[in-house]
Amino acid sequence: MKRRDPDAAPAAVVRREQMYPFPADEMAAAIEAAPSAREVVWVQEEPENMGAWGFVHARLHRVLRERLPLRHASRAESASPAAGSQKVHEIEQEKLLAEAFA
Repeated sequence: MKRRDPDAAPAAVVRREQMYPFPADEMAAAIEAAPSAREVVWVQEEPENMGAWGFVHARLHRVLRERLPLRHASRAESASPAAGSQKVHEIEQEKLLAEAFA
C-alpha cells in the first residue's frame, strides 16, 4: 500500500498467506468486494518459476469464471530465489511494483 498511495493506483490489495487448501471462497469474496475491478493481478516476489503462481493459476481462473482477466507479476525465472545483490534486488523490486500497478 505504500507504493499504491503515492502512485494513486486505483487498486485493491489482498494478501494471502495460506494457499492450501485453496481459499476459493475467500478469494471470490475479495474479488466481489471490488465491483469496479477490471482485472486481477497475482503478484509474487519470488521468481516466476517459484512461489505459488504455478499452484494458484488454474484455481484462480476457476474462481474468476471469465468475469475478469487474470495476469501475474513476478521476478523473471531464476535458479535462485535471491538476486545476490542488494542493488539488483532493489531494481527488480521496483520493476515488480511497476508491473503490478501498471
